[in-house]
Amino acid sequence: VGIRGFYRHLLDLLGDPDAGVRHAALAAAGKVRNPRLWPAVIDSLAHVEFHASATQALVDGGSETLAALEESLSNPNAAIQLCVRVAETCGRIAGDDAIALLLVRMDTEDRRLRTTILQALGRADYRATSAHRGNIDDILWQELGGAAWVMAAILDTDGEALQSPCAVPLNIDCVRFGIGACYCSASPVTPKP
Repeated sequence: VGIRGFYRHLLDLLGDPDAGVRHAALAAAGKVRNPRLWPAVIDSLAHVEFHASATQALVDGGSETLAALEESLSNPNAAIQLCVRVAETCGRIAGDDAIALLLVRMDTEDRRLRTTILQALGRADYRATSAHRGNIDDILWQELGGAAWVMAAILDTDGEALQSPCAVPLNIDCVRFGIGACYCSASPVTPKP
């Protein structure tokens, strides 16, 4: 399929109501690598059923997809979950251009996106330069503050939070902040059987 002019047929298939057709079209888009396909592929990132296939297509497209990903990431009207998936995809693409794109949005106010960007930078093997070091340190301190708040909430409930319906979100936050192992090994809270 690697013929770039083949994209016209794929545009229709990328919106096909049949999930199998759409998955196949996403896989083909990654092989065709035509820039006109990327907006439709990025739209598929917003759908739970298609985001894995869309991510793989964008990763297969490599750095050629970054202009379209940047447009989505910088769109103030984009849904936060779409921005999170765009940031994750940039981390998988890696390279200097993907890292530069992530650095621009690193100081976002949205905690989920900020955390994802930090994780994507780590996945892309980013090493902070002195120019970015202060900003990254500030963001990491914000993340640690959030993690400390979650830990305090668990401890303040005397372990009852671990048995409540909110236990799953609290534990997910602990893992997302990278302190899951610390929590499991150092917490004085013993979950009830």
